[in-house]
Amino acid sequence: MSVRTVRVLLFLLGGGCAPETSTQVSPSPSSAAPKRAANEPVVDDADTTPPAAVEASPDDAILKAILTDDRFAMYLHPDVAGRVPVVVSGKARPPTVSLELHGAAVETKPPENLAPEQAFVDIGTWSVEEDRASVELAYEIEGVAASFDLERDGAGRWIVTAARVVER
Repeated sequence: MSVRTVRVLLFLLGGGCAPETSTQVSPSPSSAAPKRAANEPVVDDADTTPPAAVEASPDDAILKAILTDDRFAMYLHPDVAGRVPVVVSGKARPPTVSLELHGAAVETKPPENLAPEQAFVDIGTWSVEEDRASVELAYEIEGVAASFDLERDGAGRWIVTAARVVER
């Protein structure tokens, strides 16, 4: 394992040692790479990308699971003018979300800030407890009401376990 790899690992693990900032020079053909033991893992010194960030909040993951659920997503119609960005509103809406859908950031707005005739997902109830969530919503522009039950799986992802989507 190279000094650079050790520095990066220490930095990522909070060891306080910042990775080198110098440019990495490719070894010349005359400099042979050090031999490694058969059981030593191969480490790519060039890959210093930190692990993927965990969702900023459960609200983001829950809302994404709902908006991308096939039973509801079919009503969003991103190809129709005025439907992108997706706007979330209602008395129980999450205050903010950091989520992108259909190439644009999902927006949250209080009901009083909505334009007349604006398409928006109206969150009626939003309940999150430990590893379970329950959400009821309406998408009036399509005449749809829906309720979702979600659970966190073993990997920490929010999964829709039940969905009831009804056209009114």
